[in-house]
Amino acid sequence: MLKTFAREGLQLSYFDSGGSGPMLIFQHGLTGDHQQTTSTFTASGYRLITLECRGHGRSSLGAPEALSIRTFADDLLALMDHLAITQAPLAGISMGAALCANIASRHPQRVKCLTLIRPAWHQTRSPLNMNVYNVLADYWQLYGGEEGKLAFAQSETYQLIQQHSPDNANSLLNTFSLPSESTLHLLRRIACCDPGYHASAIKAAQIPVAVAGTAMDVVHPMNTAEVIARELTGKAAVMTFAKSKDKTRHCEEVTELIVSNIKRLT
Repeated sequence: MLKTFAREGLQLSYFDSGGSGPMLIFQHGLTGDHQQTTSTFTASGYRLITLECRGHGRSSLGAPEALSIRTFADDLLALMDHLAITQAPLAGISMGAALCANIASRHPQRVKCLTLIRPAWHQTRSPLNMNVYNVLADYWQLYGGEEGKLAFAQSETYQLIQQHSPDNANSLLNTFSLPSESTLHLLRRIACCDPGYHASAIKAAQIPVAVAGTAMDVVHPMNTAEVIARELTGKAAVMTFAKSKDKTRHCEEVTELIVSNIKRLT
């Protein structure tokens, strides 16, 4: 069920499936919403919670200059407080992974376990794999939504992504159907913001961590998942089945990984 809560004068939307089963807070990626997480996590019997970050889904945008991974992380902590959740398993996809890693870096006591799916950031802002979002914003501002989508689809950038990762290519094109004002601010600001990730703090807290990447994904390089996994667990990242080849199988393997990480707590 979608609900809202107030924070800093904004109405922020969140999904809460309810129920008395094990809890999971699962965060969406850039330009996503709760439908991304509810379609990815397919296990039954869990209380699934997803904050729709500012400017995403039904959440207010607020001041564009406030948009950042850290702001989204603080919003999620505020939602946990609103729901009287002291500590929970956190998982996230792409930007959601960065958001959850940010919380684990600054407030590890709020995190029971951490599952990072297809991380797009490591330690620094503006990773090369995220530059395509600034290209998207350029096309949108130059040509508008409809013409910009057609022009971007004809670009060499899009053609290369489509060749190596059809799922990424489809997701990027779908961005042009989102509300223009909020999405342009998100594309510009989130792609280049500091992720606020600190491996030493997460390791010191001894939080159970699982990291997964996938092949055929140029926006979320497998190498990024590998580096983070080695830092946090000393082991290789899990390679899930390519989403471009079989989305259902990919989601099943992601779900299995998240559930396995939660079960390590018992």
